[in-house]
Amino acid sequence: MELDQLSEDVIDKIADKVIEKMAKKLAKKTPKRKVKTLRKLNLNSPGGKLAQFMLDEIEKNDPSFATPKMDKWAACFNKMIFMETYDENEIKEVISFGLSDSFWKALTVNPYSLKANYYKIKTRMLNPVNKEQTMTEKRNVFKEAKRKHNES
Repeated sequence: MELDQLSEDVIDKIADKVIEKMAKKLAKKTPKRKVKTLRKLNLNSPGGKLAQFMLDEIEKNDPSFATPKMDKWAACFNKMIFMETYDENEIKEVISFGLSDSFWKALTVNPYSLKANYYKIKTRMLNPVNKEQTMTEKRNVFKEAKRKHNES
């Protein structure tokens, strides 16, 4: 009986060592596979399409723009879409507006800055400000205040 017990212990130890070795091999191989798979998924995902759209829009304004790491851009857009529930079509509109607006163009050069200023750009897009009208209103207020001051 002791011999049977001994052999079972030896078999268990050998099995544990084999399992450890297999786990180490898998641990070494798995991250690389996952990264490659994630990159492929990112570039074919909605975020990847948005990243390519943003790059195309930027290159219209600046043909010498350096090619970014598209997988990172795609990951940022995927996070915006899937985790933070931004609307994909709305993001496209905000990108287009941000890159066409003289002020926001300089601040919309990557998805990270777009995300940081997203609601500001969207608000500006939905409520356009007519600069001439604003300046005229300011002049009128100034003239009215000056007139009241002169009357008193």
